[in-house]
Amino acid sequence: MTIGGTITDGKATKEVESGHAEALGVGSANHDADDSAAGNQDSRLNGLRRTVRRHLPDERRSITHKFSVGGQEGYLTVGLYEDGIPGELFIIMAKEGSTVSGLMDAFATAVSLALQ
Repeated sequence: MTIGGTITDGKATKEVESGHAEALGVGSANHDADDSAAGNQDSRLNGLRRTVRRHLPDERRSITHKFSVGGQEGYLTVGLYEDGIPGELFIIMAKEGSTVSGLMDAFATAVSLALQ
């Protein structure tokens, strides 16, 4: 026999089977309407590590590499932490304003945030 329930985290509501609520870390498939969203979130975060963004120093070492792919030239620059671990990525394309340049900027920003 399967019993369904509702999980609400303040942003979204999910329908789950009663046996799966504990696996999601909420403890029970049924919540009282008067529980605050912040209180529910705090109770679910107990025991979990939060990631912290590690900022690069203002002055840092970097490595720059010139590349050419399919007739498109550009420069790849990697900013490094003091211990030599990559912390940011810049991709500069030779043709400013091109679609490829915009895509490379977005990609480099996403990689930089992931590295930090």
